[in-house]
Amino acid sequence: MRPRPHGSPLWNAHSVAEQAMKHRKKLIPIALLVVTAVTVAVTRKRRSDDETLQNGKLHGSGTVEATEVEVAATMTGRLTAVAVEEGDTVSAGDLVARLDTRDLKARQVQTEAALAEANANLNRLRNGTRAEQLRAARAAVDSATKAGQAAAAKLRALRNGARPAEKRQAAAAVAQADEAVAGARLALATAHESHADATNLKQQVDAAETAQAAAAEQQKLAQAQLDLVNEGPRKEQIDRARAALEQATAKRTNAKRRHDRATQLFADGAAPKQSLDDAEAAIETADAAVAAANAQLAELQAGARSEEVRQAQAALAQAKANVAGSAKALANARKLYADRLETRAKVETAETQSRIAEQQRKQAAESAALVVEGPRAEEIRAAEALWEQAKAQTRAAQAQLDLLVAGERPEVIAAAEAEVARMGGVLQQLNAGLEDATIVAPRAGTIAEVAARAGEVVPPGACIVRLLDLANAWLKVYFPLTHLGRVKLGQRATLVADTFPDKEYAARVTEVSEEAEFTPKNVQTREQRVQEVFWVKLAIENPNGELKPGMPAEGLIDVGAER
Repeated sequence: MRPRPHGSPLWNAHSVAEQAMKHRKKLIPIALLVVTAVTVAVTRKRRSDDETLQNGKLHGSGTVEATEVEVAATMTGRLTAVAVEEGDTVSAGDLVARLDTRDLKARQVQTEAALAEANANLNRLRNGTRAEQLRAARAAVDSATKAGQAAAAKLRALRNGARPAEKRQAAAAVAQADEAVAGARLALATAHESHADATNLKQQVDAAETAQAAAAEQQKLAQAQLDLVNEGPRKEQIDRARAALEQATAKRTNAKRRHDRATQLFADGAAPKQSLDDAEAAIETADAAVAAANAQLAELQAGARSEEVRQAQAALAQAKANVAGSAKALANARKLYADRLETRAKVETAETQSRIAEQQRKQAAESAALVVEGPRAEEIRAAEALWEQAKAQTRAAQAQLDLLVAGERPEVIAAAEAEVARMGGVLQQLNAGLEDATIVAPRAGTIAEVAARAGEVVPPGACIVRLLDLANAWLKVYFPLTHLGRVKLGQRATLVADTFPDKEYAARVTEVSEEAEFTPKNVQTREQRVQEVFWVKLAIENPNGELKPGMPAEGLIDVGAER
């Protein structure tokens, strides 16, 4: 066969047929793979569905969950007590912890006082001006008016100058002041003389007090001496005298022994004459001491003589007479001094009156000079300023009176009412804070964790304890979408936990998801995780709290016979 040219129609048709055959050969293996994959997926899905639905019950696994509540404070504070431990069971309203409330209580007291003050101010404003306030304001207006009148009169007098009669009055005032000064000086001199006499009397009183004290002391000594004479020597004095005699005798014996030896040594030429002389002097001294000790002992043993007793009695009588005489002299001196004691006050009064007279004389002289000279320009300006000031004070007093008569403005009362409301709100906030400082369990449950201890400072919202409501445990299980029509709310179910494989727990369907989703990541195989499923929530009857969050379990929903 002759080859066809490339451009001929027959060659082109043949080429297209060959290419189509090649494509069909390639597509056949791909189609086989697709069919195989679909067959495997359908087979697996049917096997999964069969495993999920057995004997009229849907089987699903999951993890037990429970309502978890983090009990926290609503404000920052230091924990003073945490009343629960992990594992404790609490009821709603049971005490969990307490916060330190000292600062809140102090602020509560301050706010209550501020609120009382704000209420008192509001009542004062609402009640209006009291009668005594109006009387005081009117009196202030009258006083300011009179002061203005006096200032105006003084200004007119300064502007008009002094009249002849005023000049004569000024000269007479100076002469009168001179007479007053002379009288005050004379009275002062007289007072000084009287005070000098009183000073001498004070010295006499001091001397009499000294004499009286000395007489009293002398009487004590005389009495003590008489008591000694009457009592005689005490036993311990005699014992000391005997001991002194024995000691003197022993010293005399020792001196005699040394004298005998010194005599022998001198006779033998072994000692100088001075040694013998010293020994003889020592024995003479010892003899004198023995004689004195004997005399002292004999005197003590013999007791006091009658003449000594009489002398002691006479000395005591004389001392008593001296005491009586000095007491009388002291009384007389004090009486004389008391009569003149007021002279110091008279001197001070005379000095004061003298200074006043001198000052008045000076003022009279200055006033007379001013009257003669006439007012200066600065005096007139000062009087004008005083008059203007008096007019301003009168206007201010009248304005204050007008305000009191009119009463407080509405905006002032509104501001006082707002202050009362504000302080009331602050007090309510503090009271709420004091209530919130006592932290209680919001619901019944079991303490799973104590996150904070007494002494720690906790911020708002920070977990203090974690509470689990094991009575409201549930299990969330996932099923393929093909079984969605079988599940109804309220259906009975059974739960078996891995921890208690021989025990079944009653449950019921309380919630079914409305949208499909992929199986959660905690499912075991990848094939299951890529399936679209729906979840079912099973409420578990767990009255004893045996089931805990995190326990793996299997839920079986009774959906009836397979349809």
